[in-house]
Amino acid sequence: MTLLTGVWLLYLPAYCPELNLIEMCFSVTKAGFKQMQILENSGPDADWAIHQTTFECITPDLLVKLYHACGYSLPPKMVQEY
Repeated sequence: MTLLTGVWLLYLPAYCPELNLIEMCFSVTKAGFKQMQILENSGPDADWAIHQTTFECITPDLLVKLYHACGYSLPPKMVQEY
Protein backbone atom coordinates (compact mmCIF):
# COMPACT_ATOMS: atom_id res chain seq x y z
CA MET A 1 0.00 0.00 0.00
CA THR A 2 2.74 2.48 0.87
CA LEU A 3 4.64 1.91 -2.39
CA LEU A 4 1.50 2.76 -4.36
CA THR A 5 1.43 6.20 -2.74
CA GLY A 6 5.16 6.81 -3.19
CA VAL A 7 6.10 6.20 0.45
CA TRP A 8 8.89 3.77 1.23
CA LEU A 9 9.01 2.42 4.79
CA LEU A 10 12.47 1.52 6.05
CA TYR A 11 13.18 0.36 9.58
CA LEU A 12 16.55 1.60 10.79
CA PRO A 13 18.73 0.11 13.53
CA ALA A 14 18.09 1.95 16.78
CA TYR A 15 21.56 1.82 18.34
CA CYS A 16 23.87 1.91 15.35
CA PRO A 17 24.72 5.55 14.46
CA GLU A 18 26.71 4.62 11.34
CA LEU A 19 23.61 2.94 9.86
CA ASN A 20 21.00 5.36 11.18
CA LEU A 21 20.29 8.20 8.76
CA ILE A 22 18.85 10.57 11.36
CA GLU A 23 22.18 10.56 13.22
CA MET A 24 23.96 11.54 10.00
CA CYS A 25 21.39 14.29 9.38
CA PHE A 26 21.95 15.63 12.90
CA SER A 27 25.69 15.65 12.24
CA VAL A 28 25.30 17.58 8.96
CA THR A 29 22.94 20.07 10.60
CA LYS A 30 25.26 20.63 13.58
CA ALA A 31 28.17 21.22 11.20
CA GLY A 32 26.05 23.80 9.35
CA PHE A 33 25.25 25.54 12.64
CA LYS A 34 28.94 25.67 13.55
CA GLN A 35 29.97 26.92 10.11
CA MET A 36 27.39 29.71 10.14
CA GLN A 37 27.84 30.35 13.90
CA ILE A 38 24.09 30.16 14.38
CA LEU A 39 24.16 29.06 18.01
CA GLU A 40 26.87 31.53 19.09
CA ASN A 41 25.16 34.56 17.55
CA SER A 42 21.66 33.96 18.83
CA GLY A 43 19.42 36.97 18.61
CA PRO A 44 15.76 37.73 18.05
CA ASP A 45 15.78 35.80 14.76
CA ALA A 46 17.64 32.75 16.11
CA ASP A 47 14.69 30.39 15.58
CA TRP A 48 14.33 31.49 11.97
CA ALA A 49 18.07 31.10 11.35
CA ILE A 50 18.03 27.58 12.83
CA HIS A 51 15.10 26.53 10.62
CA GLN A 52 16.61 28.11 7.52
CA THR A 53 20.01 26.48 8.08
CA THR A 54 18.39 23.09 8.66
CA PHE A 55 16.47 23.26 5.39
CA GLU A 56 19.57 24.41 3.52
CA CYS A 57 21.66 21.54 4.91
CA ILE A 58 19.22 18.64 4.55
CA THR A 59 18.41 18.37 0.85
CA PRO A 60 16.86 15.49 -1.13
CA ASP A 61 20.21 14.97 -2.86
CA LEU A 62 21.99 14.68 0.50
CA LEU A 63 19.43 12.14 1.74
CA VAL A 64 20.00 9.93 -1.32
CA LYS A 65 23.76 10.12 -0.72
CA LEU A 66 23.32 9.22 2.95
CA TYR A 67 21.16 6.20 2.05
CA HIS A 68 23.93 4.96 -0.23
CA ALA A 69 26.64 5.73 2.36
CA CYS A 70 24.79 3.53 4.87
CA GLY A 71 24.69 0.69 2.35
CA TYR A 72 20.97 0.93 1.63
CA SER A 73 19.64 0.85 -1.90
CA LEU A 74 16.67 2.82 -3.12
CA PRO A 75 14.19 1.66 -5.73
CA PRO A 76 15.07 3.29 -9.09
CA LYS A 77 11.83 5.28 -9.12
CA MET A 78 12.81 7.00 -5.86
CA VAL A 79 16.24 8.17 -7.04
CA GLN A 80 15.80 11.37 -9.00
CA GLU A 81 18.11 14.17 -10.01
CA TYR A 82 17.60 17.25 -7.85
